[in-house]
Amino acid sequence: MAFTQKDINEIVNRYEITDMSLVPSPSELILKVDNSEQYEGDYGELFVKNGVLYETGCSHCSCYGCEGQWKPEVTFLNAIKRRPGGFMGVSIKLVSRKARAAGYTGE
Repeated sequence: MAFTQKDINEIVNRYEITDMSLVPSPSELILKVDNSEQYEGDYGELFVKNGVLYETGCSHCSCYGCEGQWKPEVTFLNAIKRRPGGFMGVSIKLVSRKARAAGYTGE
């Protein structure tokens, strides 16, 4: 699935991002996961920027959204491989393939 500017705008609005320096372009965004059920849940994003793999995510409920929770952290495929369920339930094979296609060269 190719992401578009609409996906990026959705992320910016969801987190109410004001500092755009670590917001990915559509080609840098490799995963956007929504594990929400009705009034609560989790969102997660994985992206490659300048060859570095980043992840971020938030939890929300019916009272609070994801405002102020945009805090991308550097991560590595090896770190994601060690997690049960990969990245938010997405297989490590898919994560690895998409990260490499987006220019990630780390382990």
